[in-house]
Amino acid sequence: MQNTYQDNLILVFSGPIDERNLQEIIAELEKWLNQMPETQKLKRKIITVSLEFMQNIILHSCEKNCTFIVKKEPELYNIIAGSWIMNEQVIFLKQEIDKINHYSEKQLSHEINEKLQNDLVENTKGAGIGLLYSKEIADGEIKIKKIDWDKIRSLVRIEANINR
Repeated sequence: MQNTYQDNLILVFSGPIDERNLQEIIAELEKWLNQMPETQKLKRKIITVSLEFMQNIILHSCEKNCTFIVKKEPELYNIIAGSWIMNEQVIFLKQEIDKINHYSEKQLSHEINEKLQNDLVENTKGAGIGLLYSKEIADGEIKIKKIDWDKIRSLVRIEANINR
């Protein structure tokens, strides 16, 4: 994990990721964000989207390795997570992101409430709600880019912006 603040890269991580080191990465991100003159609300948004993106990588990645970047730009923060994902999972992930991106604010709120209600009934502990939260927090669409590699897997990047 490295910090290259002088290049506007707040955090760069590339390597194996699991639930255990996920907390270390988030702690490192919080450390760097606490040095920024941003509001707590903005810092919380960045951390939440970062956490949700990395959890999606853990869930969908076929190799449990990822690249994760938080970049500060003049008007926004750019959050990027990428990994190798099995092609059938890529199709599912892209369909979910496309569907979420087309929700109105009202539809998005309804879907989040539905997931929360189902979570209470089914005890699924928030499964499937991360991308919905990310879209609710992010400014603009969640972007997904796929680079086909072979018949089995692709390199996938998900990205969101949060205005400053």
